Amino acid sequence: MNKLMKVFAAGAAILFAHAAQADTEMVAGYEWTYNLVNGKTATITGTDFWLVGAVEIPSKLGGKAVTVIGPNAFNNRQNFYSVTIPSSVTEISTNAFNNCASLRAVKIPDAVTTIGPSAFSKCSSLMCVDFGKKVNVLGETLFTSCPKLEALVFRGNAPAEVSDQNFSGVAAGCSVYVPKSAKNWPKDGETWQGLPVVVGDRLVKVAVESSANAWGTVTGSGEFAVGKKVTFKAKANKNCVFGGWVETGSKTVLSYSTSYAYTVDGYHLGGAPMFTARFETNANDFLMMELPWKHEAWGGCSLGWPRRPASTRWT
Repeated sequence: MNKLMKVFAAGAAILFAHAAQADTEMVAGYEWTYNLVNGKTATITGTDFWLVGAVEIPSKLGGKAVTVIGPNAFNNRQNFYSVTIPSSVTEISTNAFNNCASLRAVKIPDAVTTIGPSAFSKCSSLMCVDFGKKVNVLGETLFTSCPKLEALVFRGNAPAEVSDQNFSGVAAGCSVYVPKSAKNWPKDGETWQGLPVVVGDRLVKVAVESSANAWGTVTGSGEFAVGKKVTFKAKANKNCVFGGWVETGSKTVLSYSTSYAYTVDGYHLGGAPMFTARFETNANDFLMMELPWKHEAWGGCSLGWPRRPASTRWT
């Protein structure tokens, strides 16, 4: 058994050793199943099948910090498009997010060091993944059959242990983006695991739109460096009203101010509108647009995916 497989086997042994402690807890309207490990930390072992929209994983369960997303915890959950992983998580286990068909973007926290085999395989809508600074072990077939995956953004040094066939079936042209300060990466223009490497900050396209051009206008779209703070502005036309900024494709209002500030994410792709300024001719119509749940989350891979808190420039 090679070193990498021993790491995952050890993790599985710990999980099963504490299976008797499995419990459930309702958080933000969803049921979470978890194990307490030595009474000190929590491992998520299962989730509600009805997860929808932008999902935020609890930072604590049973009063303890969540440190591991266990094997198959989100397996086959089909209806959520983004997930916020708490900063306390250090490991994402085997098949944790396997076959999450609607998942579009993932931000891996800095504390995560290990990602297990097939953790994100068969995520057919996944387009970008942002890795934290400490990820060091990537299990096999991690992103197999992710045909839309176009960008892998790493914030730290190159992982020391990477298994085979991680990127079989990703999008043609899928690239790896790394900061200049990171170590052990190939040079700009060379390849890593068969994927082209781009070193250094890059300009990204950021776009906003009006819900109806006849009712109002917006400004602020452009191409900006990662980490730059930009401001979008909305102006209602005569006899119309401004109803707030939303993530494109969402109905949850981010701000009712006509000026909205946003720090450009390093893993934003494309140029499709990220934010929409809502305009109407009748303010009462806005009351019919809100959803019964309001999951706030990170985002940034365009197409209206949820926006994460302001990021900092790579250093």
